[in-house]
Amino acid sequence: MKVVVAIDDSVYSKDMLHVVCRRHWPQDVQFKIVSVIEPIPSYGHNQDEFASQIEKRRSAYVENLCSDARHYIEKHVPTSIVHFEVREGSPSNEIISAASQWEANKILIGAHGHAICPHNLLGSVSRKVAERALCTVEIVRTGLKQETHPIANREVARA
Repeated sequence: MKVVVAIDDSVYSKDMLHVVCRRHWPQDVQFKIVSVIEPIPSYGHNQDEFASQIEKRRSAYVENLCSDARHYIEKHVPTSIVHFEVREGSPSNEIISAASQWEANKILIGAHGHAICPHNLLGSVSRKVAERALCTVEIVRTGLKQETHPIANREVARA
């Protein structure tokens, strides 16, 4: 079984890793941790060197994040084989592409709940992955409390 575990640097991803490691997996399970760096828009020639330094730092940070996640899974699911991959681009597109290229059976992704309406508790990335992936997608909801948008908590004044 091949499972893509999509992570970022949020507390939701850390909590999701705990959930993943508490499950019972088949002996032949392989995990591929995927994290995506969204490109920074370029604002002119003078900022190229500065942007390059930022990109290097971001890449190193995400590499460490994935490496730590890899070691965590290897420790808690010792019969598994764990790979990781850092990609650049649109998170939903890159997660789907990684799963397709690796011929994954499942994608595990957290739900951030950044949508503007409280009834939409999926983040836009998890929603897009769930809608477009060719394999099973499991959105892992953690025990973290979801916040709703402040506008959603207001009552509508009626005349």
